[in-house]
Amino acid sequence: MEQEELIQELELNQIRQKAAKETLEKEREHLNHFEEGKKEYVWKMAQELEQAEGDIFEGLLSHIREEGGLCSRRLNRAVEDARKFVQHAEQHLKEQQEKGDKLLDLFFESMMEK
Repeated sequence: MEQEELIQELELNQIRQKAAKETLEKEREHLNHFEEGKKEYVWKMAQELEQAEGDIFEGLLSHIREEGGLCSRRLNRAVEDARKFVQHAEQHLKEQQEKGDKLLDLFFESMMEK
């Protein structure tokens, strides 16, 4: 009887081992599937991050271009304003010189009459 019990226990252990191996194999498959999913997720996140970095970079470049354009237009306006100011100042100086020349002529004429 003891031998039969040992044989039954051995057969039961073999069944348990086989079930444990099958369970272990299934768990390995799940783990591999999970690892593949994790790799895909990490790859996808890396691509999205790379895209976001590119978008941010492009956004910054666009902003810099816009700011550069604004600065360029402001500088152009400032240059134009400076030109107008210089032209106005030159015109004013010319008018003042003409007035000075007339006054000098009048002064010389008055000195000649005396």
